[in-house]
Amino acid sequence: MEPSAKPRSSQAIERVHGLYQLARLHKFPLGSLIIYWPYGWGVAMAASKEHAPMHTILKSAAILLVVATLYHSAFCVWNDICDRDLDGKVERTRGRPLVTGLVPLTDAFALFAALLMLSFFTFLVQCTIGSYHDRFGVMLTSLPINLVYPLTKRWTWWPQLWLGIACGWGCAVGWASLAGDRFELQQLPALQALCVADVLFTIFADTIYAAQDKSDDEKAGIKSTARLFGSHIRGILALFAIAFVGSLVLAGLLNGNNLPYFMIGCAGVAAHIIWQFYVWQPDDDECSAAIFKSNHDMGYILFIGIILDSQL
Repeated sequence: MEPSAKPRSSQAIERVHGLYQLARLHKFPLGSLIIYWPYGWGVAMAASKEHAPMHTILKSAAILLVVATLYHSAFCVWNDICDRDLDGKVERTRGRPLVTGLVPLTDAFALFAALLMLSFFTFLVQCTIGSYHDRFGVMLTSLPINLVYPLTKRWTWWPQLWLGIACGWGCAVGWASLAGDRFELQQLPALQALCVADVLFTIFADTIYAAQDKSDDEKAGIKSTARLFGSHIRGILALFAIAFVGSLVLAGLLNGNNLPYFMIGCAGVAAHIIWQFYVWQPDDDECSAAIFKSNHDMGYILFIGIILDSQL
């Protein structure tokens, strides 16, 4: 005797849960914070330049956390849409909703569009609150970069660089969201240095993330800097880490930051990275996953250092 079909209510609940997983909301704040920190750093650095009051900084930072979470979820959906033929070949991703069929492709497209529109609407509200509507275009410019990113792992060994450019743009979004029409040309070098720092940070962090999938990625034909760097991964990432901290120091000097930025932010980040290299085992997948997650803490360290500096 055949088992009875699941009730429609049960099927609907499963589909909603699948959409929830597709957007990675079940893992919040993992992933979302990595995307958020460039926004947060940009807001804090602009506030440090202008000596903005704490309530203004926290309001902008909180709204941008919502924006970054929605934006991250939208492009997680987009990534799974683009990678649905590859995810089934990788142990870590073969249980994702589009691979298992839990979520239909049409629903995934609808979710992507809804999350994307909601993220832009939320940022537009932020722009309206601050009366600098033209800064909405700064965020809009990041859209094509993010749309192309999931495809890069098929044709270049440097998808982490492309992701870094996409994430680094968040520094400009965060800075513009607070500075708005008050942004001056002399602030551009500091913003550029901060964007470069985040590109380097993203390559560093995402290469560690990709290290946990090296074997499966090789079988599936997925390219990454983790595979490209091979046995030299620790040494090469050490160079990226040094360049990252150096770019943070340069950004602070150009922005006129004070001692808390350098002693808490930059020195704290450097100490955290040293600890990461001390405990990281590149051939241990679980260790790579844990070290990647610890980059959230690095984000807090730098953000706190800039915030304390902005109040002097």
